[in-house]
Amino acid sequence: MRRQTINTDDKLVPLNNYPAGLIRLMQEEGTDINVLLANTGITRDELDDFSVHISYGQYTQLIVNSLQLFPKQGLGLHLGKYLHIASNGMMGIAAMTSDTLADACEIQLAYYKALSPLMVVDMKVSDGKACFQTHEAWGAGRLLPLAVECLYAGVYNNAKMMLGAEHIECEFRFAYPDPGYPTVYEAILQNPVHYNCAVNQMSIDAALLQLPMKYRDPYTCQMAMQQCQREYAGAAARQSLVTRVRRVINYELDSWQYGTELRAPLSLAMVADEICISPRTLKRKLSALGTSYQKVKETILLERADLLLADRSNTVADIAANLQFSDTANFRRAFKRWTGKTPLSHRQELFCLTPGNGFAE
Repeated sequence: MRRQTINTDDKLVPLNNYPAGLIRLMQEEGTDINVLLANTGITRDELDDFSVHISYGQYTQLIVNSLQLFPKQGLGLHLGKYLHIASNGMMGIAAMTSDTLADACEIQLAYYKALSPLMVVDMKVSDGKACFQTHEAWGAGRLLPLAVECLYAGVYNNAKMMLGAEHIECEFRFAYPDPGYPTVYEAILQNPVHYNCAVNQMSIDAALLQLPMKYRDPYTCQMAMQQCQREYAGAAARQSLVTRVRRVINYELDSWQYGTELRAPLSLAMVADEICISPRTLKRKLSALGTSYQKVKETILLERADLLLADRSNTVADIAANLQFSDTANFRRAFKRWTGKTPLSHRQELFCLTPGNGFAE
């Protein structure tokens, strides 16, 4: 499926989180700060202002500069490992001092949208597996591997730190080809890695969610959560339109699949009504951002189809109905258009990729 790249000058990215962490890593590698910030529009004074937000255009230029200057392969992997949980501010402190890994995940998922409107992260638990799946709110284009590398390397290494574990058994699936440095993936992620998948996903044994945090402290966690609520009170206002549309679509699909009441199929008009703008305005604003309602919806349908196909108890007809297709043939045609494969051939590939784990029999 063709993905659209971001097209906005809105100041959506908090400078003092991931961008600042990237800048610190690059400086520790000996990079000249003036060269690193060239053409980004970011000033050195702004680096000391915790209230500053930058645009994706600025962030993209910073990343491009870093890729050119970083002396190793796998910048995203190295950055994810470098960023401590506390790099996420009070949200990180709250997660680290929470009671269990499940609590830490809940906290981070609730506030992640304030740190990175570019990506949407969901967690689903089924068949004894907890799956963390990453969706693009915006098309990351050629920067997708770096963004996903950073996210999952950070999740994995911070989970080890919070649990006080040397290693966590899990599995990684990436929706892009092998970028050419598999040994770096193996060294930092320490687990099986599969490329050219339909979605970006990390899965672990769901039993790990009940393990206690090494640094749990109810009082500190409560204080940090209160500060999070104050700091991120305006996060919804900064949340991108595409992210808001995605959340409505996912909610309505969940209601369709699990609800008992008869619900109308998803439409642009329904989504527009949910986010309180007119259908015409929604269409115009999405177009201005380089995407459309149909493209956003189809991306979500592909992500969900991939998860459903990984469970052999779901027939193709069941999946088609769950995704609101009028019949199985329409679903097959759509899936072939998105991936170049039939649903059944994709399911066979999934089982070949993941023998003996939670995705196969």
